[in-house]
Amino acid sequence: KEQLFNSTNKFSATELRNGHDEVITVYKGASEKLLEYATKCIDKSGSEITFSTEEVLNKIDELANKSMRTLAFGY
Repeated sequence: KEQLFNSTNKFSATELRNGHDEVITVYKGASEKLLEYATKCIDKSGSEITFSTEEVLNKIDELANKSMRTLAFGY
């Protein structure tokens, strides 16, 4: 099952089967939109950690001020 990107949702979603025949949904889209649903993130070492939404939004704004865009990925 797939949900294509559109300007209202600002993300796309795809259901995939993992190696254990479980269905997981993966998301790609606007960082601000996906942050509304995020509870954890993965750090540089691959560990799941909690994060400050405010800090992430500040970094997104900092990058936007340099004409850079961000994408978020989630599952």
